Amino acid sequence: MGLENIDGEVYFPRRAGAKISRTSLVITLCAILGLLGSLMLTMTENYNSVQQSATAITANTPELATTSTTSPTNKATPAAPKSSPMNLQSPILPFPTLLWEQIAVLQSHNRFLYTGNRYLPKIALTFDDGPNPYYTPQVLAVLQRYGVKATFFCIGRQVASYPDLVKQEYADGNLVGNHSWSHPNLALLSSDE
Repeated sequence: MGLENIDGEVYFPRRAGAKISRTSLVITLCAILGLLGSLMLTMTENYNSVQQSATAITANTPELATTSTTSPTNKATPAAPKSSPMNLQSPILPFPTLLWEQIAVLQSHNRFLYTGNRYLPKIALTFDDGPNPYYTPQVLAVLQRYGVKATFFCIGRQVASYPDLVKQEYADGNLVGNHSWSHPNLALLSSDE
């Protein structure tokens, strides 16, 4: 409700609370803008570190040969991995039994255990103790359906029995590694064995 002055004009007097509300609104907006600015700066720094890490990873990753095929998705199909020179190192003997000693020895010989980049959404998917005529084709089908690659650590005697499965693992673009000939319980073996 307004008041009239001497000239008959209606005016509305300011309430004391309106000035306080306006001041608190300005302070709140400044605080929100400051938080958003800090968040954007943090996200930019994280993005830059991810880009640098991805560049470093790409530079250290062996290239895959690709062959272009005509498909409904127009994606390049990975072929067999290109071979790259490996730095074969001799085993460290004697190798300690305690974990902390093993880590120290590996570090002293510049053989480090690495973890993945925590900013990249990737995992290392591994399968051990195969190939198996029942499970391996199922695993390969799931990996192929989702376009995922994995590493298969195969047992030598299983490879001798099912060589075509290992060839298929490799042909699908997966890595194949050695998981011993017979998978002995290594904890029960003597140092000579």
